[in-house]
Amino acid sequence: MNWTTEQLTYVEANKTDEISWNQMSRMMENQFGVKRTGNNISTRMRQFNKDSENKMDKKRYEQATKRQCRYYAGLTLNLDATTEMKSEMTEAYYVLALDGKLSKSLASEQIKLLEAHRNSIKPNRKVISSNKMWSKEEDELLMFNYQDSSDLDEVSSMLSNRSRKASQQRFWRLKKLVDDADLDEKVVEILSELPETIEDSSIYNFDKDEGLIEVVDKKHERSRMAWKPNEEFDLICNFYELSIDEARATFKRSYASLAHRLELIVDSEQPEHLLMLKRAARFTNQRKKQAIKDAKQGYFKRRKLSRIAKRNLRKATKVSKQTAKLEKKLNKLRGE
Repeated sequence: MNWTTEQLTYVEANKTDEISWNQMSRMMENQFGVKRTGNNISTRMRQFNKDSENKMDKKRYEQATKRQCRYYAGLTLNLDATTEMKSEMTEAYYVLALDGKLSKSLASEQIKLLEAHRNSIKPNRKVISSNKMWSKEEDELLMFNYQDSSDLDEVSSMLSNRSRKASQQRFWRLKKLVDDADLDEKVVEILSELPETIEDSSIYNFDKDEGLIEVVDKKHERSRMAWKPNEEFDLICNFYELSIDEARATFKRSYASLAHRLELIVDSEQPEHLLMLKRAARFTNQRKKQAIKDAKQGYFKRRKLSRIAKRNLRKATKVSKQTAKLEKKLNKLRGE
């Protein structure tokens, strides 16, 4: 027989150190007419007390907020951690908070400890001064090696005193400065020399009278445009089938950028790129099978196709003759 709330309340109210569990068993039999052993009553009351404590703990528990988890994650990671790493760590801490393992008070205590620890040590990374002027060599190195955002990490590592963001901002500043009265003479000199050092990859020229002029190379007019999914799919399927000149003409991009993009897609772990590679593999396999099938047409296959072609020709000849006869009859009826 199941325990009722009345029975649990009765045992909780009447059980004392002087009353044993066997005595409580007899008292319950007299009160409710239910026979239960002392061990059964003892086990059930232990479970009942444990459930009551858990309910009280859940009422008192206040989970850490998403903002606390985000700040906590930022303190636990290194200073050079990426945004993706921070978001993943934030989600992990927030899951702990939802599971009842990271309360608001505990998160606050941990944050205080981490803040004190971080303030007590000096950061090892190099502090980059934003007031330091860019040199001619740095500008040349930046403009020569920077093609798109994927090159930022490599370029910033070459420029030891410049951060990734600073390199990107400097590139766009040099690119967009047109007819600026305050343009530094040193920058003017650099920009005027760039077309001589950068051939296919240059996208502008500098004219002393007209300023910075954008140049679009018709052969590679899509080099500065974002890649579309259908372009990437065509690149995967046809890159090895085309010559260098054919690839440039087809995609309207430099061959180096095509090879770089293909390598990026093949090495990528993004779901859309993995799915695209599978689709491309199926497509190329079907194309190869069809090519082999067409190449292996034997004598009987060719004979069959020849018969079909002759039959169609006879039908077309017959239809043309019938049409000519009908035209003659119509002309007779008209009196022509």
